[in-house]
Amino acid sequence: FLKLLLIELQHQDPTDPMDSDKMLTQTSQLSALEMQQNTNTTMQKMVETMQKLSDSFSTSMSTSALGAIGKMATVSDNKIKLTGADELIALKMYLPEDSDENGVTLEIYDSNNKLVFSEKSDAKSISQGLFTMEWPGRNNDGVYAGDGEYTVKMVYNNKNGKKITANYGTYPIEGVV
Repeated sequence: FLKLLLIELQHQDPTDPMDSDKMLTQTSQLSALEMQQNTNTTMQKMVETMQKLSDSFSTSMSTSALGAIGKMATVSDNKIKLTGADELIALKMYLPEDSDENGVTLEIYDSNNKLVFSEKSDAKSISQGLFTMEWPGRNNDGVYAGDGEYTVKMVYNNKNGKKITANYGTYPIEGVV
């Protein structure tokens, strides 16, 4: 501001001096313009920095999400809710290993962890992956099990004889969107 004022005074015609109020107004307008340009430059740099940070964050998230592929994700708490008689519930579960020649057994437990229903699969030697069995909402005696939450498991032996328990709602992560 002072530089502009001094330059204005140096180049002023001594025989026709400029009105001091007018000169101060022009000088302050120039000063305000310079401050606005500096603010714009600073804001532009801030926008560029934020964009770089956003790009870096997106790349980081993609990389960490890719690391989840092949791991298991639990999308529910291995419970189902029964709310009416004669419900036929398809239970699609992930078997982490191939079963032996005896197939798998679907087990349904009530809220007291008491076995309510148990049924062996018709299929034998089931391969690793998704497998579906159905539960009619009844206990082993064919009586309606009652409204409530039930824990679902599939139990089987792998080809080496090791007991495996597959929980409902746990699946492998196969891709990232």
